[in-house]
Formats: sequence, structure tokens, C-alpha cells
Amino acid sequence: MGLFGPDPYTDAHFGVFTRRRGVWIARTALPGLGTVELCVAGDRKAPNQPSLALAHEAALQYRALREEIGRLLFEHLEPYADAVREGELEADAFNPAALRGPDDVWSHVEVLAVHVDTARQSFPIEVQVQVAWDEEHTLGLRIRDGRLVELCGSVLPPSA
Repeated sequence: MGLFGPDPYTDAHFGVFTRRRGVWIARTALPGLGTVELCVAGDRKAPNQPSLALAHEAALQYRALREEIGRLLFEHLEPYADAVREGELEADAFNPAALRGPDDVWSHVEVLAVHVDTARQSFPIEVQVQVAWDEEHTLGLRIRDGRLVELCGSVLPPSA
């Protein structure tokens, strides 16, 4: 045990986790997602092993859902694009009306964090993303058993 909290936990694949805000957090590269904050449930001693095992699958599940996620993100974008076209919203450096389909969203999406908690049965994986057309919200892509179960329009950002 460290002086003010638990000792860091080292995973051979993800690297060093530290415990903050009640979860174990590592800054790590996940294939297809980039370098993200990986948040894994656990007790004060170490990450929960089932959650850590699922974290190894999280990037694969996300990538397998890329087409469906793209469609949902494009649907999320459409009201912003409509508002620009109708003059209700001013387009600045990013013009959502310029995107023509789901494949166009990806260059405007940044994965911020991946949260994994097998005790949260409704969605043990949540991939948090920031999108250019909705800068005020962090979106949560909630995954269970390799299926996207929800696109949540506003989740607490990783640093909260």
C-alpha cells in the first residue's frame, strides 16, 4: 500500500494502473482507438480480474461495431447539420452539414476513454467519445456481449 493509497498495479499488456476516483486507470494504446484512458473496476488492491479480461476485448468489440456506431453517430449529427442548413446554427471551422454519410464522421470523432466494469451488467463496456459537432457533451457508446446497446448523449468525461 502506498503512503496515501494503493500501490500501482502493472498489467503486462496495458501497463501501469493507478487508482483514482474509485477505479483503476491506465493511459494506454488500444488498437484502432489510439491512446486512451482505460478505466477498470476493482477493489483497493487491484483491478477486478473479470473486468481486466474484458478490457482486453473492448477494442475488438468496438472495432467490430464500427459500421453501426458510424450510423448512430451520423444520426446524432443530423440535427446539428439541419440547424446549420436552416441558419439556426453558425458553422465555424467545422461544418456538420458537409458530412454526407456515416463514413464521414470518423475524422471528427476522438475516443477519450474506455470504462470496463463487469458488475455493470447492462453495459460492461462504455467507450467515451468527443465529437466535433457536439463539443459540450461526451458521448457514451455502451457495449454488452459484442452489441451496441446504447448511444448515451451525455456522460461524465474521463477527467470528471
